[in-house]
Amino acid sequence: MSDPKFLPRFFSFRSVPQSFRGLFRGLFRYTNSRVRAKPSRLDDSQLKALCAGAECFNQGLFFQAHEGWELRWRELPQPDRPQVQAAILACGFFVLIEKDRHEPALRLAQLAINRFAEAATQAKLTGIQPVLELPDLEERLLRIVARIRLGEKDAPLLLSETRGLHARVNMENLDALSQN
Repeated sequence: MSDPKFLPRFFSFRSVPQSFRGLFRGLFRYTNSRVRAKPSRLDDSQLKALCAGAECFNQGLFFQAHEGWELRWRELPQPDRPQVQAAILACGFFVLIEKDRHEPALRLAQLAINRFAEAATQAKLTGIQPVLELPDLEERLLRIVARIRLGEKDAPLLLSETRGLHARVNMENLDALSQN
């Protein structure tokens, strides 16, 4: 799909509203005013970083997972970028809970929830599911936030909600990325 027929000849990137340009940049590459499909495929270093971060996350090593994902998230295509940002923010939330810093943790939780919503929206718009899957993480974040707002301050008790959380890199979603 090197020259999409559905775009008129007079299509210009400047005609796209500013708020949607990030989405279009993620889907298309602009060269000499011609629109070409951009393959959305993760390279090996991105895939290794996602896998290493998921492994640390699954072991409850949230700081290490955060650090592993932090190095590569800016280079990720949509909808993986907001999904990994949400995972990084959630890990930061858990680290701050361990340190009994609840106010900054609550701010990170809100940002993480917003990024999960952004990732879900991007997935619906593009038809591509994120490679990094974090089932139940958003729900657990909300439960921990609710417990903090109700006055719970015991970090081990709050972090008991993280038991059973599992991150995984879904290779089927990676295949879907390379086909689109």
